Amino acid sequence: RAVTPEGKFAWTYDAGSPMYSTPVVQGNTVVCGTNGGEVVALDRQTGQLLWRTKAADYTIETPGAVGPEAFYFGAWDRYVHALSLTDGKLLWSGLSKGAEKETGSARYYSPADCGPVYCQEKVFVADRAYKLSILDAKTGQLLASEDKCAAVGAAADGQSVYVRHSDGRVSKRGPEGNVLWVAEAPTGYVPTPPVEAAGKVYVISGAGTLTVLDAASGAVRSQYKVSPGLYVFAAPACDGQQV
Repeated sequence: RAVTPEGKFAWTYDAGSPMYSTPVVQGNTVVCGTNGGEVVALDRQTGQLLWRTKAADYTIETPGAVGPEAFYFGAWDRYVHALSLTDGKLLWSGLSKGAEKETGSARYYSPADCGPVYCQEKVFVADRAYKLSILDAKTGQLLASEDKCAAVGAAADGQSVYVRHSDGRVSKRGPEGNVLWVAEAPTGYVPTPPVEAAGKVYVISGAGTLTVLDAASGAVRSQYKVSPGLYVFAAPACDGQQV
């Protein structure tokens, strides 16, 4: 659904199956994955269907990322997929590093807990095996991987990526995966991405400790325990003044 500033529905589209993932807006196009493994693209103003693609063998539960020409997303079928923004054509499907496991429960390790990030012709994604995969955005080729990574988040400038590690670290990476800084902060295995706003990076631990980092240096600016040890599964939302 699209909602006006006054809180009224502007249009509604029936996707035919539940939709857990957050819609992504690119220009006048709204793109979203469904639990049926489909991706739908709608006109932002009218809700008219632009294209619809059955792209994954299993459910899509997290938001995708957009590049200049493609929409990238992970699904519970072990793969990261790329679709053309123009017509929804499948461009490629690539296994994440953790999903390469040849086991009876291979889908468990899918890159589907946290949405991917597009950065300078690379796609960064974390999977359930807590491995970071860096894929070529044009081909889906696996370029690099790293252990102990639970989630990724986009930097505001589009030139870098934040990685939430499972062992009490947050790092900022350049488009080649190069480390720009590393900060110590409570994290854990919950796949909530770091969020940047107004020059600060907000990351919340699985047990509810919010850490605020300087986006340029990684220096810790503040910490606040927002829950009494209860699990927090949602990423922080911040307008630059309140979180």
